[in-house]
Amino acid sequence: MQGNAQTSIGWHRNEGQQWLQLYGQGQIADRWWVLPDASYRWRGGREKSKTLLRLGIGYDIQPKLRLTAGVGYFESFQTDLKVQSEWRPYQEVTYKSPRKKGTLGFRLRVEERFNRYYEEEGASTQHDFQVRIRPRVSYALPVWKKEDSLYSLYFTVADELFINPNKLNYMSTLQNRFMLGPELRMGNELKLNMTYNAQVAGTTMDAEYRYTNVLWLRATYRFDLRKK
Repeated sequence: MQGNAQTSIGWHRNEGQQWLQLYGQGQIADRWWVLPDASYRWRGGREKSKTLLRLGIGYDIQPKLRLTAGVGYFESFQTDLKVQSEWRPYQEVTYKSPRKKGTLGFRLRVEERFNRYYEEEGASTQHDFQVRIRPRVSYALPVWKKEDSLYSLYFTVADELFINPNKLNYMSTLQNRFMLGPELRMGNELKLNMTYNAQVAGTTMDAEYRYTNVLWLRATYRFDLRKK
């Protein structure tokens, strides 16, 4: 069910969404990584919203600093009918700064978005090209960690800004994603995150925003593909 009731201050509160995302981090050489991920997203717990497949190649300039380039393919749905597909090349730089307690992280990603839109019958109707810039800051705070234990628990918080400079007006150029939640680490190989994701996005209407709550389950598996 769509929750599109508008309040007097110009907010649209959408229905909740649920995201499942799997990440891989495969080391293929001393400084090189292959970085696949896949995602499936629902609206209201039942209706398919988006699917994603993405592959990147990363290079560690130093242990704390990585450059990555890759491409993703997205599909968007309304009532289980495909309404949009997108090829999305991207480039990013990430930096992790260990602190006395926890780790501070920065990421800057630039995306080139090749969109195609569809009618209900499945026929392609139009396409466009957009550029998007995504700066993000994050912090991971250890909550429970013992030297003799394989398991450790962290609390993570992050904020990401989406800047769409080629949108129709200033309001529609901006989107913000605020994230927080626990992270369970099992050695260096596996991480599980249960994240609450609050998204606010501008629209083409003046003083009107779209607000979405997301429950986001993420799993990250790290593996070594180097020849022994």
